Amino acid sequence: MEEAAYRAMAQAEEKGWYYLARQQAVQRLFQRFAPSRSLRILDLGCGTAGSTQAWRAFGEVLGAEPSPLARKLAADRFPSQKILPCGWEGLSAAELGTFDVIVVLCVLYHKEVAQPLEALRKIASLQQEGGLLIWNEPAYAYLWRQHDRQTAAGRRFHPQEMQALLEASGYELIFRSHLLAWAYPIALVLAAMDRWRWGSDRGTTSAAEGSDHKPVHPWLNAFFKGLTRIEWSLNFYRLGLPFGLSCLMVARKKCI
Repeated sequence: MEEAAYRAMAQAEEKGWYYLARQQAVQRLFQRFAPSRSLRILDLGCGTAGSTQAWRAFGEVLGAEPSPLARKLAADRFPSQKILPCGWEGLSAAELGTFDVIVVLCVLYHKEVAQPLEALRKIASLQQEGGLLIWNEPAYAYLWRQHDRQTAAGRRFHPQEMQALLEASGYELIFRSHLLAWAYPIALVLAAMDRWRWGSDRGTTSAAEGSDHKPVHPWLNAFFKGLTRIEWSLNFYRLGLPFGLSCLMVARKKCI
C-alpha cells in the first residue's frame, strides 16, 4: 500500500465509520463462534493495529505485518502490542505454536500475494482441528476502482471463489455474509466512472487522490456507522442482501 494509505488508516481506525463498523462485526463473530476469553489469536496483516486492539478482549493477540511504516505507526500508538515483522510466508507453527482464531481482514487481495490458495494453506498450518478463520476481502472484480489502486490491490474475490479456496485449504465454511450492501450502488457508479477514465488499463493513482476511507464530516461519519451497524445486524441473522462491497466469512479447520 502507499504511505498515504497507511497514514490514513492509522487516523481512521479510531473514529472512522468503516473500521469501527467492521470491528463490531468481527467482535460479534467472536462472541458467537469463539466466546472464550482465553483464546490465542493471530491478526495477520494487522496494518497499523487499530483493529488488533479490539480482539484483545478475547485473549492473547499477536500481530503480523510486513510493512515497516505500518509497524512504526502501530508501535507509536500501541507500544504494548507485539507485531511480527512478516507476512504469511514468514509464519511457522514450529516457532509460534498454533492459534485458536486467525483474523485476515483485506490481506489476500493485495498484489503481493501471488497465490491466495498457497497463503490459505500456510494459514491453515498454523491451526489445529477446530481452529477458526475470520476472513474478509473486497468482492467482485467489476467493482474495481481508484481505491483498489491506492491500496495495492491485485484482485477482488467472488464469494464462491473464496468458499472454494477455503475448502481447498482444509477449512469448512460455517458463516458467510456481505458487508456494505448500502454502498454497493455508489461503488457501481464509481467503478463505471473509473472504467470510463482508464478503459481496460487499471492505471495508477497518487496519494493526493485519496481513497474510499478518507475522513468525512462527523455527522456523516456517525450516519454511515449507524447504517452499517443496522445492516450488519440483519446480516448476522442471515437476513441481509446478497451483495455488497466485501465478503466476510468464518471457517473451521477440518480434520485432515
